[in-house]
Amino acid sequence: MAEAISESSGENDLLREPFFAEIIGKALLIFPQTPEILSKMQHHNILALVEAIRCFSAPSSDYHNAIIEEVKECAKKDVANGSVLDSVPGAGSWSCWPRGRCTSKG
Repeated sequence: MAEAISESSGENDLLREPFFAEIIGKALLIFPQTPEILSKMQHHNILALVEAIRCFSAPSSDYHNAIIEEVKECAKKDVANGSVLDSVPGAGSWSCWPRGRCTSKG
């Protein structure tokens, strides 16, 4: 999966499939990608980024923070265009996410 992400620069149709979000999220952690690819994942499969966050739970690197920022940016856009209530993005707490559910090198 990491190969598909890197080789396609985040444009592979497989990467847009929410069914594979968990696998893609883990691959993003095991094989860190460029900010450009993370940005594409925000647009194509935000759930994969959320799954990556679920795996690391508490950020321990700049890469983890970059993933969190992509998800936050997406939430802000959704609030701005009215597809999500303003209170929804703030309702979740990063500290509430399950810890240690995935293994990563990231």
